[in-house]
Amino acid sequence: MTIGERRPWGTGRVVVLPASALDQTPILQRPALAHLSALSLSGSGLDDDALAAVARRASHLAVLDLDGALDITANGLVTALRIIGPTLRTLRIHGCPRIQLDDSALVRATRGPAALSLPALTSLSLRAQPTAKAVVPNTDAPNDDALPFLSDRAVVVLASAGHRHLWRLTMVGCPASALRSIAPYLHNVRYLWIRECPDIDAETCSAIAVGAQQLFSFHLHCPTLDDSALAQLAMDVPVAPGNVRRGGCLASVWDLDIEGAERLSDAGIRTACDALGNLRWIRLVDCPWLTDMSVLALPHARLHHVD
Repeated sequence: MTIGERRPWGTGRVVVLPASALDQTPILQRPALAHLSALSLSGSGLDDDALAAVARRASHLAVLDLDGALDITANGLVTALRIIGPTLRTLRIHGCPRIQLDDSALVRATRGPAALSLPALTSLSLRAQPTAKAVVPNTDAPNDDALPFLSDRAVVVLASAGHRHLWRLTMVGCPASALRSIAPYLHNVRYLWIRECPDIDAETCSAIAVGAQQLFSFHLHCPTLDDSALAQLAMDVPVAPGNVRRGGCLASVWDLDIEGAERLSDAGIRTACDALGNLRWIRLVDCPWLTDMSVLALPHARLHHVD
């Protein structure tokens, strides 16, 4: 077993537990846990009980990164979040198949005095699809990307629990229905990354335009993004009776990154131009229908790359 400690953020400690960290007893006995500020479980064999024990000893944890944590369930996640919730600032859940197979514990953590609360959360990253060839021990689930998404409700629970100060949100592989569900919780988000959404459409983009009021950096890596969807992001949005926010959620964007939009054309870029008054930096990659006309339509932006 190897445990690495480093201090990238001031005096806080980070303990990284790799896949070989299967013997949990030495981990729980380490004195460093009392001063832990960030915990990354990458392919780790720690289970729910061990995660709860770490959370109790590191009750001031600010960062929890679960990337391919194969044995952590939704129930174990909720238990840990109830302990470290008051201080947690960053939560990353990528490719955790047991959470995705049954996220009912997350769905139950919604209302009343037992509702999950993450009042200090500023950064949330969710990958709905597990990493390739993820193994789900002791189940009959397939060991490929056919495992189910996190339910829309589970995604909403996590976003709503920390929405007051949430300013950085990454959604990878989440269906459009999940994006629409969390749109009401985007009002403070400054940095929004949406990657590998398999079915983003105009309806979804309209919901994002209404919910995301203060976007600074917007990354869209979605194959189904088309002209009508981009136009919805630029639509004027009613904010009060007789009052509208011009340019939708694109009006405040300085940094725009669009990748892999196989249906987006120059017409879509031209439609969005009027809304992009603050744009300073744009990256367009793997959008086969875009031509030099898109570049000419954005005279004030710094074009980083067109492919």
